[in-house]
Amino acid sequence: MKRQKPILLIIIVVALVASLLLRQRNYRNGSDRQSRREASSAPQSQSDPRLSERRAPADQSGDRSSEARERSKSERSETSGGLEFDRTLKKIVYTKHARCRMGCRQIDESEILEIRDEGRVNYEKSELKSGPDPKFAVEGMTHDKQFVRVVFAQTANSLVVVTCIDLDTDWACSCN
Repeated sequence: MKRQKPILLIIIVVALVASLLLRQRNYRNGSDRQSRREASSAPQSQSDPRLSERRAPADQSGDRSSEARERSKSERSETSGGLEFDRTLKKIVYTKHARCRMGCRQIDESEILEIRDEGRVNYEKSELKSGPDPKFAVEGMTHDKQFVRVVFAQTANSLVVVTCIDLDTDWACSCN
C-alpha cells in the first residue's frame, strides 16, 4: 500500500505538468477559447493578426496612403491564395449535412447569415485549393452567444453551407 501512494502521486504530477504544457501551447498558438471568443467579438480588422501586423503608422492617424492599402491588399491575397471570401453572395444553399448539424447544435439560418456577414475567416481551417469550390471556415459569435465556425463552399453565384460547428459546446448528434 505504501508503494502505491508515491506512484499515484507521480502520475498526478505528470498529468498536471502535461495539462499545463498543453494549455501553454494552446495559448501560444492562439487557439485558447477565450482569446478566440474575444477576437470574434472585436472588429474584424483588430481580430485578424495578419491585418494588425500590417497596420502602418499612417493608419493610426486615420489617413492611410494608397500605397499602404495596395500592399495590405496584396499581402491578404497571398495569405489566402488570391481568393477572398465573397460576403455579397446572397444565395445560400444548405447541404443535408449542414441542416442536420444546425439542428443538433441549435444554430438557425439567421445565425449562419450573421457569421457570413460579420465572421472572421480562419485561413488555417479553410481549404482554398479544394475542388471544385474553395471552402472558407468563417468564425464568430452569434446573437445568442454561441461561438461557431461555419464552412462555406463558394461557387460562382452562391455560398453552400457545408457544415457548422459550435466551438464551445460538444453537442450530441447522430448526423452521418
